[in-house]
Amino acid sequence: MKRWDEKLTLALRRGSGSDDVTPNTVSEALRNLEETMESIKRRLSQLEKCVERQRVAINEVRTNTSPFDDLLTKTNGDIQSIQQQLEYVVISLERERGIVTDHTEQLRLFVRESTRRDGGRSGLSDSDPSFLFLLATWLYRPVVDFANGCYVLLSPLIGTLQSLSLFNPDVQVRQTESGVYLNNAQPSEDLLSRLQKGQLDPVLTSKT
Repeated sequence: MKRWDEKLTLALRRGSGSDDVTPNTVSEALRNLEETMESIKRRLSQLEKCVERQRVAINEVRTNTSPFDDLLTKTNGDIQSIQQQLEYVVISLERERGIVTDHTEQLRLFVRESTRRDGGRSGLSDSDPSFLFLLATWLYRPVVDFANGCYVLLSPLIGTLQSLSLFNPDVQVRQTESGVYLNNAQPSEDLLSRLQKGQLDPVLTSKT
């Protein structure tokens, strides 16, 4: 205890910069030390609460993900069982029809064998669909999308051509009935002078 008092006195002297240590200085240093300790305790308490909240959140996440883990485990087991059945069926069919290297052909044979074993329709034919049917089924959607895109791209141009009088029979009929024409008798004159004279104004002509 005596050594501790000597060390504390020496530390107070070094901190205060003077050789004389008064009781007030000692009490003030102890008060600051207590405040520092209280602050450290509060910080540690906050850290403990944060750690506890994180632990609770981690436990909740584990609880929520445990069904998914079970589902994945069951799914992996089902996949392995299906793979074993597929290998057994493929091996059995290869013994009858020879080696099959195409995976698509293996799946097709597996589905056909499963349907036959499950008591599928008796009228199910083993023949493949025709080539034209498969080609039409494969090209139907792209052709429809291509035609729709072409129509969307060309629809403004089609609307513009339809609105022109050259391609609009209704405008031609109205012009023929009213007898409206442009007076272009003097093409050599300037366009501005002809506009000022009113020679480009529509003129109604009587029908003969």
